[in-house]
Amino acid sequence: MNCPNFCSTKFLFQRAWFGRFAKAMVSLGCKHNQGDHILYIKHFVTSKLTILLVYVNGVIFLADDETNKLTLKEKFGYLI
Repeated sequence: MNCPNFCSTKFLFQRAWFGRFAKAMVSLGCKHNQGDHILYIKHFVTSKLTILLVYVNGVIFLADDETNKLTLKEKFGYLI
């Protein structure tokens, strides 16, 4: 197998996955940070905040309200 073709195919797959992921996060009400593409923020009506960081092998959820965090994690679980 030729490495440049394999590497470019892997890159295209990752890029397509991230595009679908970004659309799904926006549909859940998260705002995509334009300065840092791995950062998504969701503001709740109750002035609470949930932050998602997309990392190489997973997603980190940070929140100041456990209920909102668990709700978003549950919805996120349906996406994968």
